[in-house]
Amino acid sequence: MPPKAKAGNGGGCAAIIGIVLLVLTLAWPLFAFHKHWTTTRLINCASDYADAVTANGCTFDYNTGDYTGTGIMTTSHSEISATGWIVEGIWLGVIVGGAVLLVRSSERKRITANFAKGTVIASGNGPRTVYDVIDPFLPRDERNPASLAAGHLVKSSTLDASCKLVLARAQQAIKNVLTSQVYADNQLERAAAEPTLRRHEWAVAVDLREITTLRNEQDRVRRSHAAGEPGPLTRAVMDAQAEALQQKLDKIESVVRVMETYADHVKGADRARKDWESAAELSKLNVKFTDLVAGTAADEVHLREVQDMTEQAKAFRESLIQANLAARSLFLPDTAIDHDD
Repeated sequence: MPPKAKAGNGGGCAAIIGIVLLVLTLAWPLFAFHKHWTTTRLINCASDYADAVTANGCTFDYNTGDYTGTGIMTTSHSEISATGWIVEGIWLGVIVGGAVLLVRSSERKRITANFAKGTVIASGNGPRTVYDVIDPFLPRDERNPASLAAGHLVKSSTLDASCKLVLARAQQAIKNVLTSQVYADNQLERAAAEPTLRRHEWAVAVDLREITTLRNEQDRVRRSHAAGEPGPLTRAVMDAQAEALQQKLDKIESVVRVMETYADHVKGADRARKDWESAAELSKLNVKFTDLVAGTAADEVHLREVQDMTEQAKAFRESLIQANLAARSLFLPDTAIDHDD
């Protein structure tokens, strides 16, 4: 117990010292810019006994026990000068402005960090990461998430759990495509791939935010009128609204599935390419192996080598064709999400 009391006293002293230092820091112009002066006035020493004691010029008559003559009273005055108030106002403005800029800078850094880091959510297939989405139609120099309004930024925190999962699936598919080796080597329809995928990501995010908002409003209205089981009219309205939401969700799901199919084909092309490159590297050793055999055996080795390489090249080519075919449905307008639905 005594150690705790000592710690508490220390904390209280530190707080008092901190407050004093803060006051001195904020109010130093008021202490520095003081104006001091004195004024004088004449008094009748005989009638103003209280002031005559300290006044200059008053004489004490020991016979009568009174002061006589005329005295001079000097009074000291002190006040904060106009300069002091001006400097104090400027100083407080600098302190408050600096604090506001510091808070805003810290908030911008936090928003930017959250945008880059994303939020991990649980799903049936393991954890997934969902990110905020910036309007892809904005110029690149204006895509600072810390300065964007809701019209150009969809925060993942504004989505409910099920909508977050759908957006995370779409973003994972986009990541798989854009980080693939065949995409980096321009073996896919790269000119249209990223802008098209980002356009679909934005459309999906905007619609999921709208769905979340409608669900929240619907729940709020239902809670405000909760008085037992809903009646037939209420149930009919709820069913119609649920059907409308489901239609929109089905359309979003169809786009996300196409994106996932495209990503799967791209990953398949990556695997086929790696298999082809590995086989090509190993085939360089075939000359050494053919030295081990003679006559027609060597010819058979060469034949198998050519056949294997042909099959591997064919598999890689077919995987690229499948990936590009899967991407075409994303480039066509009939799979884009319609906001007028």
